[in-house]
Parts: sequence; C-alpha cells; structure tokens
Amino acid sequence: SYDTALGAQAAAQRAIADGNRLILGPLLGDDVVAIAAAANAARVPIISYSNDVGIAGNNVFVMGYVPAQSIDRVVRHARSQGITRFAALVPAGTYGQRASSAMLASVKAAGGTVVSMQSYGAGNAAITAALKKMQGDTAYEAILIADSGAAAIRIVPLIRANGGTDARILGTELWNTERALPSSAAMRGAWFASVSDGLYRQYAAKYRAQFGTDPFRLSTLGYDSVLLTTRIARDWKPGTPFPMDRLRDEGGFIGLDGAFRFNRAGVAERLLEVQQVGAGTLTVASPAPKSFAD
Repeated sequence: SYDTALGAQAAAQRAIADGNRLILGPLLGDDVVAIAAAANAARVPIISYSNDVGIAGNNVFVMGYVPAQSIDRVVRHARSQGITRFAALVPAGTYGQRASSAMLASVKAAGGTVVSMQSYGAGNAAITAALKKMQGDTAYEAILIADSGAAAIRIVPLIRANGGTDARILGTELWNTERALPSSAAMRGAWFASVSDGLYRQYAAKYRAQFGTDPFRLSTLGYDSVLLTTRIARDWKPGTPFPMDRLRDEGGFIGLDGAFRFNRAGVAERLLEVQQVGAGTLTVASPAPKSFAD
C-alpha cells in the first residue's frame, strides 16, 4: 500500500521501483493521469477505481461505475415498458455533459425520442427555470435526473409541479448509495440502473460484524480488483510483466458487484439491474443478466 497524500506520481514511482508489476488504484482520474506515463514505460498496468472513461487505454483500466452504462440500461428498460418520449435534467459540469451524450445515444439506439433536455445550476430556482423551458416542448413520458439520489428527492416535487405530473422518473448509478430513497413518497415508482446489492449486503454484514461500522459502497471496487488479480495471477511468475492480456477476458469476471469485463478501450462493462423505488423498499424491476452471453 502506497499513500498518495504526498503525490500520486511519487507514490507510483516508489511502487514501481520496489518491483511491483500491477497498480490497484488510485481513485481520482487526475491521479491516474499523473502516474500513467511512468507505469506505461515500466509495462505496469493500472486498474483504477475512477469512472472517467477518458483516462482509459494503453495500460490503464477503468473499474469505476460508468454513468453511460446505467443510463443505457434504464432507458432500455423504460423503452421495453412502452415509453417512447424521454426528457432529461442534467447538472452543469462534466458529469452532466457525459450524461447528456449518453442519454441521446441510448434513446436513439432504443428507438425512442428525446423531446427535451435541460441543464441546471445550483438551487431550486435554476431547476424550476429548466423545467419551465421543458413545458414548451412535446410532453415527455419519462424524465432522467442525472444527479445524486438526494438531489432527485428534492427535484421530483418540482417536476410534478412544473409539467411532469405523470412522468416516470429515471435515475443513474449515483442513486445506489442514497439510503433515504425508499422512504421518499415522491420517489415511488422511479427506476434506476445499478450494480446489484445482493452480494454487497452479505459483505457489508461481515464488515459490520468485524469493524462495527458500515463499509463505503465504493470499497467493493477494491475488493473485486483484488479478487480479479488473484484469479489472473494464478499462473503468473513473479518478477515477469503482469499478464495484461488476461484482463480482457471476454467471458468477464464475477465480483461483489456482479459480472464485469474490460472492453478494448479498457473500461469495465457491467451487467446491471434496474431497481424500482417502492413504499419503504427497493425492488428489482429487471434483474441483471447472469452472463455476457445472455
């Protein structure tokens, strides 16, 4: 374990100098960029916990939850339920820009139409202004909120009061960590796509029993990356370059977050489920496929 507090580049250089042939982490995309050149020169692959697909490639593998995948999954589910007219509210910034692109591509591929898309800044007034702009467009049947679960809880009443009375609410993987979601009456019936929590709940229970506190939801990325490394390294001779080609096994790998595999770009593709918010509960509206062959 190497601390990046004094700089990711210095930590990576120490790790490589010590003979390490694989780097797990870091979490932040900027830190990955800082260490990528040195790692690539030493033929040391990086499995990052970032969700920034822009840093993937060469020796960098991105393991974080990618918003485009969750958006595509929930859009395809909505389309399968007969929804054709979609709208989207996206926050200003990088995440919102990527969500916008993903939404347009996913709806088009699913055979639907994006009838309105608005970005917004901070505060309810900005969100209300964006929603009022939507009222001049064709009525939408579903609206994506590309923001956190906490933000969605605040935004949905504004949608209901400003033209989206009966629209189905759609969300992204960001909602997976919001514990207040099931207790919000306004959110009932909403769909969002995410990794399954089935194995995570077992892991969290064991973690609480040992440490007396809940694990961070993202900690499964570290756990799964270690499982992945252990599987690949069974026949690996220490001191030789890490068998990077085995990271691209088309059959994928199984972890606490379900099945995943790295595509040619080095981004983790995940098999996601669609969850529905109920009265105090989350239920599975569409289970994740069991394998990439399904």
